Amino acid sequence: KKDTVVSPNFTVEEKLTTPPAPLTEAGLLAQMEKFGLGTPATRAEIIEKLVKSELMERTGHALRVTPKGKQLLNLVNKELVSPKLTAKWEKQLEDIAHGKMKSQKFIGDIKNDTKRLVSEVKNSKEDYKDFSLTKKRCPECNSFLKVRKTRDGEIYVCSNSECNYRRRKDAKVSNHRCPQCHRKMLIVEGKNGKYFRCKYDGTTEKMTVGKKNKKMTKHEERRLLKKINQDDEPQESPLALALKAAMGKNE
Repeated sequence: KKDTVVSPNFTVEEKLTTPPAPLTEAGLLAQMEKFGLGTPATRAEIIEKLVKSELMERTGHALRVTPKGKQLLNLVNKELVSPKLTAKWEKQLEDIAHGKMKSQKFIGDIKNDTKRLVSEVKNSKEDYKDFSLTKKRCPECNSFLKVRKTRDGEIYVCSNSECNYRRRKDAKVSNHRCPQCHRKMLIVEGKNGKYFRCKYDGTTEKMTVGKKNKKMTKHEERRLLKKINQDDEPQESPLALALKAAMGKNE
């Protein structure tokens, strides 16, 4: 401040800023090692837990923080999201292993810190928003449905812990054919249960156990009538056809 400097020659260049490269799993493992987070045996497991908890997600080769993860970072005490705290604990555990620190003191400090941090969360006025909650209603208890990821894809589950309703988010493709376009139909769940629906022409059919209970479409009725008419026509036996062919040759 108040220093005298010689005015240099300035040139203005117009450029676009580029965002930092997304963090990869290898890059995160390197940062965890740098800040003393976890051990070589637990670091990969920590990342996997974050992904399974939907706090992080894999997009190609990159790792990204989910909206749920960002919200958690804003809700908890900044001390908890700092690598310094975990690194301090890791260092203290090493000291205990080498006899430089008493385990009772370490446990006592952890208990005191936990009580203080839990009290802060309880008294916090920040609102938690469940990003997995949808506007769709459960057909059984009318509670809102939540989206949950599974190995087979995303599913809807009821937000009511006492209700066990769940269904696939995306309709499952069945082997049942559409009577109109003959393409495979989707299995859709509605208020009255599951039914077949064609995503190409919108044809719907009820799901029944047997053919007897299945409601026949107009197209199927026409096909059946045509088949019945064909079956009613007099049919000649193979022997009669062979004799007729032989007689034709003799003529």
